[in-house]
Amino acid sequence: MLSNQSVEAAIALLLENRAKVDAHIPLRRSIQTTRSRSNSSIENKRHSLQRASSLGNTNKTGKSWNPISFLQQQKHAMENTHLSSVRKLGGWLGKAMENLGIEEDKPKPAPPLAESFTIMMGTAQVKSTHNLRLLVTDQVIPCDPLRDVAYRAETATKLYTSHLSATVVLVDLNDLRRQDQPAGYGWRQYKAGKAGNQSLFERCQQSTEFHFADIETQLSVIQQDFECHPEGLQEGSFFVTKHSNLPNIQVVFHLIIDSTSISTLDVSNRHSLILGLRSILKLTSQYDISSLSIPLSLLPDKFLVQPEQIPNYQLWLQKRGEVVMKCIKGYLIEHSQSGKRVLQEENNLGLRTIEFILPPISNHMDDVSQQDVLFQQFRNLLVNLFRTS
Repeated sequence: MLSNQSVEAAIALLLENRAKVDAHIPLRRSIQTTRSRSNSSIENKRHSLQRASSLGNTNKTGKSWNPISFLQQQKHAMENTHLSSVRKLGGWLGKAMENLGIEEDKPKPAPPLAESFTIMMGTAQVKSTHNLRLLVTDQVIPCDPLRDVAYRAETATKLYTSHLSATVVLVDLNDLRRQDQPAGYGWRQYKAGKAGNQSLFERCQQSTEFHFADIETQLSVIQQDFECHPEGLQEGSFFVTKHSNLPNIQVVFHLIIDSTSISTLDVSNRHSLILGLRSILKLTSQYDISSLSIPLSLLPDKFLVQPEQIPNYQLWLQKRGEVVMKCIKGYLIEHSQSGKRVLQEENNLGLRTIEFILPPISNHMDDVSQQDVLFQQFRNLLVNLFRTS
């Protein structure tokens, strides 16, 4: 300060006026002490303000304050009030949260029981790889709103490829005949989605079919064909519908089953239902279907809703599933030894993925853990039959 930050002036002061420098040193120290005290007081005030803000952002339970949770609480409080104006404000707040992408804290559903396996079939010279998947679901058609657009785009891109996807649904023979009703009544009910496979018809109606005829028109043509050949309408017969507006599905096989004989006759490898399934498997190799979903129990909806009609339901269900798995394995072994299989292996064609669908039975049983037990039983059965990896 005395030398105005000049080195030469500072040296001159030390040499010529030492007493002035000694008198200025105590004054300099007092100024530095005052500044340090003022800085420390400002720093303490800053820390106290930060502590106060952190305390203000915590509630009585010690949890941090969340603005989204606060908005949700206010919305619920407004919607539950008796004042109409406040309820209307709560509705506006809910719409604003929805538009901003703020969702309520809802419990996430448990992930579905599913497991995938890989098997090798064929001879030492020609081997084919297949993927098997065991899945517990009640949805014939995949349902995922977040991926629905992507599923439909994938379906459209595969329409004219050699990698089509198909599923098998069951149609009760008695729903189509309906002897107690006028002719054609059962078909009309089925085409309207009121007889069976309601989820399939609902998904078909959710979007427009631009490529093929709609499902009702296709079924009307099939109905006329069966009316001209009534002997073909029997258990084990099936008909096909084509779709471009279903997620991940281009072909649907409608397999006919006689529900009146389900509880009285055991399914064997020569049963008409299994023979019909083998015919469907043969069509997959003829029409470049690489993925097929099969209901492992081969049961219509009403037997899944009321399983108490069958004694020892779990054991009976497991036996039906075992026959279906053996049918699939027999077809894969037979097809792997054919000459056409060699050509398909070179072009990476043929049936590659098979999905076994198990019905969710936990809603029908007293113990929810029985669903896991049944899934493990079918899993062990699949591993033992196919020797998976």
